[in-house]
Amino acid sequence: MTPKKQMNYLATEFEQYTPQFDLIKFGELEDVICIDGEPVEPDQDGYYHINKNCSVKTYVCDGEYGSGIARFELWLGEPDDTPEKQGEEDNTGTRLYKNNEKHELYNWYNFDWDISDVKSGDYKVYAKAFDQAGNTKETYINVKIEAAGAIHNCLELQAMKDNLSGNYWLANDIDCTYCTQDPGGALYNGGQGFDPIYFFTGTFDGKGHTITGLKINRSVAYVGLFGRPTNTSEIKNVGLIDVNITGLTYTGGLVGTLGGKLKNCYTTGSVTGGGEVGGLVGRNWSSEDIENCYSECNVYGGGSVGGLVGMHITGKITSCYATGNVSSAGGEIGGLVGTNWRYCPITNCYATGAVSGNSKLGGLIGSLCYDNTLEKCYSTGHVSGNQYVGGLIGLNYWNCPVNDSFWDTQISGTSYSPGGIGKTTVEMKLKATYTDWDFSSIWDIIEGDGINPETGTYPWLR
Repeated sequence: MTPKKQMNYLATEFEQYTPQFDLIKFGELEDVICIDGEPVEPDQDGYYHINKNCSVKTYVCDGEYGSGIARFELWLGEPDDTPEKQGEEDNTGTRLYKNNEKHELYNWYNFDWDISDVKSGDYKVYAKAFDQAGNTKETYINVKIEAAGAIHNCLELQAMKDNLSGNYWLANDIDCTYCTQDPGGALYNGGQGFDPIYFFTGTFDGKGHTITGLKINRSVAYVGLFGRPTNTSEIKNVGLIDVNITGLTYTGGLVGTLGGKLKNCYTTGSVTGGGEVGGLVGRNWSSEDIENCYSECNVYGGGSVGGLVGMHITGKITSCYATGNVSSAGGEIGGLVGTNWRYCPITNCYATGAVSGNSKLGGLIGSLCYDNTLEKCYSTGHVSGNQYVGGLIGLNYWNCPVNDSFWDTQISGTSYSPGGIGKTTVEMKLKATYTDWDFSSIWDIIEGDGINPETGTYPWLR
């Protein structure tokens, strides 16, 4: 895009396939950065984040500054450099651009420069303009140049393992079917498929895009697209479609063991593992919330198996659901969560898949353990097993409070649960059942006629 003409203005556009950073005010020592034309702020330390594979364009306004810009210069300096130091001929910074000619574009200079060979780290970017009379004006911004960037295909997805602290985003939808499932695929690896990204510390933003056909078949623990992301990681805004994930302990459709933030993600397909297996996350070890996520995966594991999360140890689960069938030869099996450990509440969630196994089986949660709360949740799936079989919860240690939560006694096949309220299918499709639920901003429902169970819908999350 071409910035609008404006007096005393320097505009810099950092393009990451769509413009990411847009405007820097030049006439005064202050700056404004925009994403797609909307202002954004630097991080808490005053740094703007730029990926090394960005193409960078600089626009300089001739406008009404002095007698017109005669020369314009840019430097990439170290964090402790000063504009005066950068102005010297023997400056230690990297000269990004120096020009004595006017390349006019609607009264703007238009320059290109490249940071692809610049070492990752913290820098200052200095801009300096000279008018015809020799007067100067200058400004700078603090930047973090990061060795990461857009991901366009499955090979680039796999390459994240070479830089675990990078900040990544999907530039488009990705199909990993051939690459990971066909013997001729680059990531087939003798049938093992994709190699999970272990100890990821950076950020991954799917930007609403999807990854289709990802296959992982590894006889190891911590299996998922991300095997074991740390507490500094953030994963968001991505959907994994038709995954085929097999591992041992701590296996999930997206994450094996979660240590950081996770929101706005979903999975479909199948997940198989040993203990602590989930359609989205095998084990949640994060103090952050899992929010606005869902899984449609069918899940099988040895114990602590859930449609969304196998073992939930810390943090909250909020506004999430699971629809896949969950099965095991062992225990602690739930339509949403297999084992819900201590101080990890679940709010505004539901599960609809069938649950089967040996013991501690619940339509929503297999085992609800110690100092937990369950609020405004429901389940509808059929539940079958040998002992501690509940429509909503299989086993409730210490009688944890279960508030405003329900299960379908007819579809589940049981009128028992150590917490929650059992309702008929007809009652489950009436808004009056959910008296304290928020149907204006969180939930929605199409009410039945109060007679025929075929009419109406169960509540769903907006």
